[in-house]
Amino acid sequence: MEIFLYEAIAQNSAKKFVDELKKSKNKPTKVRINSGGGSVFEGLSIYNAIKSHGNVTIQIDGLAASIASLIAMSGNRVEMAANALIMIHNPYSMSEGDSKQLRKQADLLDKCKTTMLEAYASKTGLEPSEISKIMDEESWFTADEALQLGLIDSIYEPLQAAASYHGIEHFNLPARIKNMSTTSAQMKTELSHDTEAKLKELESIKAEQKRRNDIETKFLPFRRNASMGIRDVIDGCLKDPTITVNRAVELLHNQLGIESGGDGGHSGSFVTRVGEDGYLEPQASGHRIELIGNHNKDFLKAAADALMIRNGVKINNPHPASRDLQNMGIAEIARNLLRLDNDYNASGYSNRDAVVKAMNTTSDFPLLLSNTGGRSLREGYMIAPITCREWTSERDVPDFTEQTLAKLSEAPDLLEVIEGGEYKHGVFGESADKFK
Repeated sequence: MEIFLYEAIAQNSAKKFVDELKKSKNKPTKVRINSGGGSVFEGLSIYNAIKSHGNVTIQIDGLAASIASLIAMSGNRVEMAANALIMIHNPYSMSEGDSKQLRKQADLLDKCKTTMLEAYASKTGLEPSEISKIMDEESWFTADEALQLGLIDSIYEPLQAAASYHGIEHFNLPARIKNMSTTSAQMKTELSHDTEAKLKELESIKAEQKRRNDIETKFLPFRRNASMGIRDVIDGCLKDPTITVNRAVELLHNQLGIESGGDGGHSGSFVTRVGEDGYLEPQASGHRIELIGNHNKDFLKAAADALMIRNGVKINNPHPASRDLQNMGIAEIARNLLRLDNDYNASGYSNRDAVVKAMNTTSDFPLLLSNTGGRSLREGYMIAPITCREWTSERDVPDFTEQTLAKLSEAPDLLEVIEGGEYKHGVFGESADKFK
């Protein structure tokens, strides 16, 4: 089994890597590295996972820089392409805050360096003081130099694909390394049949890994509390390399429809939307409502009626789906409207972010709130008691003749008088209304 670290070590990299490593079930595993490094703590997690697993061979195909070089030290055996590079330096971070916070961050970096020193020293047999000097100077090593220092165990002939160093553009390279990388990038060697086969195999493995990752990402919301039928569909899609991501979405959607008593997904216990790109997402609260296709207006009507009913306003002939939405909070309604507006990240928003996002986008959320507010005011006006009798009086008008009612206006606005200025007199306005 082969696992590829051909990218920056970022958030969630450790989890993805450990999930892949578990699939090997203690069998011999090869980890291939071409990375400029990244998160120190994610990298330390990967290092510890490989150490705990055992029986792992590391191959440095292109670049192992920063924390990626530490990960390379975790293998039982470390091999390096003849034109690959290793870079070792001190851990660093981008920090802000007061002096107390910055001192804490500095102490944390020192502890990280101590941990890294032990890892490099364990592999090379060098004293920690020697390793510390190497880290302080941000040191670059060719394959021959790394072998001489004890960072690696052997050198292998490079594949053409390894001439590209992932992430190397982020570093200030020494002149000798610049010359080497330029020469390596311009290499044009005739590949043997075995090497061509390895390249094709590599591309095939990477494509399959991408397909599986894409399917896992699409179906992640369904993993929680999934039925056996849904689990079987997901596992079957992952195992069959001929099933595309869009086809996998169709199969899962059909299963959801079957389990909810529908006909292939046209009704069910999930709020879902299927777009042209195969996007599919459940509503975790499990409300039953069909939202396949462009049903924004239906959803708006149902949501408006649901909000009115929740606030104690009686609605004549409410939308059929309003009952299904009555338990939805305003934030969940905002998320659904964002989904209908093709915001595929809506499920990850907090309640506050979902509402703010929906209020400041082209979604129908502002329209929903304004319409609901207007309806609430009208309904409130209609059911409010008549109180005019408490602040008016009756007057008898004989023979239904026209009457005149005189009235005085309110006092005029007060005028500002500057220092030493003249005071002016105001007047009450007069008017009259005629009535019968």
